[in-house]
Order: sequence, then C-alpha cells, then structure tokens
Amino acid sequence: MTTTAQHPAIAPTPRTPTEPSPDLLDYRLVHRAMAVDLDRLADAAAEMASHPDEARLRALRRYLDAVSTEIDSHHRIEDEHVWPHLAALVGDDAVFDQMVADHDSLATQLSALHDLARTGAVAHLAAGLRHLADDLARHIADEEGDLFPMIEAVVTVQDYKRLQRAFRSNLRLRLLPFVVPWVVSHATGAERAAVLADAGLPMRVVHRLFASSFRRREAALFRRPSPSSGDRRTVRRGCRFARMHTASSDAPVAASAVDRSAGARGRPSPTPAVDPERTVERS
Repeated sequence: MTTTAQHPAIAPTPRTPTEPSPDLLDYRLVHRAMAVDLDRLADAAAEMASHPDEARLRALRRYLDAVSTEIDSHHRIEDEHVWPHLAALVGDDAVFDQMVADHDSLATQLSALHDLARTGAVAHLAAGLRHLADDLARHIADEEGDLFPMIEAVVTVQDYKRLQRAFRSNLRLRLLPFVVPWVVSHATGAERAAVLADAGLPMRVVHRLFASSFRRREAALFRRPSPSSGDRRTVRRGCRFARMHTASSDAPVAASAVDRSAGARGRPSPTPAVDPERTVERS
C-alpha cells in the first residue's frame, strides 16, 4: 500500500489568501463519470442476470475494463502525487492514509469483478458491481467533502496544473479514445465547453474523432441514451450533498477538513453537479 509518508513529487508552494483557488471541474467530472457509470454497470449486469445476452456481456466486459483501468490510474496519481502534496502542506497524514486504504479495497473488488465477468457469473457480477458502486460513491463523497475544500484552500493554481498533468500523462494511449469522450459525456453543456477548452488541442482532437464511436459503444451496453433510474438516484443524492457542502463552505477549510475526516465515513454519495431530471448531454 502506498502511504503519504513519501515526499511529494512536486515541491508544494502554499497558496496565499489573495491567490485564486484552483478550478476542480475536471476532477469532479472524472469522479462523476466513475460513480454514475459503475451504477449503470450494476444495473446492466442485473438486467443480464434475468435476460442473458452474450453480445451485451462482451460489451460490459470491455466497458468495465476501460473504466477500471481509469479508476486504477486515477487512484495511483492521487496516492503518489496528490495526497503527498497535500500532506506536505497541512502536516497530517491520517486522512490521506484512509483514502489510500479505500483505494486498496476498491482495487481488490475490481480485480474480483474482472474474474466474474470473464467466467460469465452474471448474478454474482451484478451483486459485486452494486457493492463496488456504493463503496466508490461513499469514497468520493468523503474525498470531495474533506479534501476538495482543502485543495481549494492550500494548493496554488500552478501546482494544481502540474497535478493535472500527472493525471493526464498517466493515461494509457490505447484508452484515450474511450476516456476522453467518456468523461466529457458526463458534463453539462457549460461544463463541456469549459473542460474541453482547458484540456488542450490534442484532447479536443481525440474527442472530436472518437465521440461518435464512444456513443455507439455506450448504447450497445446500456440500451438507452439517458441516465437510468439508478443514475438519477445517484445524482439526487449528490445534489443534496453539494447543497450541504455549499452551505458549509464559509467554515475554515484546511484544519476542519482533517478534523472532520474520522466522522465523514459513510456519507452516501459523490457530488455530481447535475440537475437530477436532466438527460446527460451527448455531443
């Protein structure tokens, strides 16, 4: 297990109160894509347990492989770059060690789910995906509730851009045609324009080239262009959490985030900033 005792890969510069906070939109979108689509994968597997469909199961295996590879990559950069960077600034490893422990548990679950998907044990796969989706939702809620305010309070815009580059450079090239349109597909219209503008020309080209093929791949698995009832449930819970977070945003952040961490376990959802009844925009 990686720990935050290691030195940060990027020497941190504390943010001063007069400096702007980093914009975490891309971070939130990746979390939203992970949480919503694990929920949708669990729903799809449950449907296949009742109505077997070998072609659809193959599509689920491919989609799960891509999503889980991105989850593993994302968590590796958090463990090796983001958490050590924050720990060096706030001087407390406890909350970050819990995040790392969560990552280890989620990785173990993902490995077991790949085995179930390969063997075609669809009922067990559906149950495992539901458990994983719930665990990941709780983890993201803890992370966004405790650590995102900390990032906004103590990390400079320049250092955050370096962390962004670490996330992007760790992406596997073969998965870019999936990951880029996958993340963008979970954005609202305004978010989509902002995240593509920030992503840079190469990522915009990838999105333009592969968005259509991603939508076909998505439709082959989920059989519907709009979020499922499970997605809307995730979003509704996330919106409630987001309102709670906004209401408490005037509290001192860097210290209170660490203090709250022991009691934060078990929050029910991540914070997707989406109207719960809207259809996710497809470009």
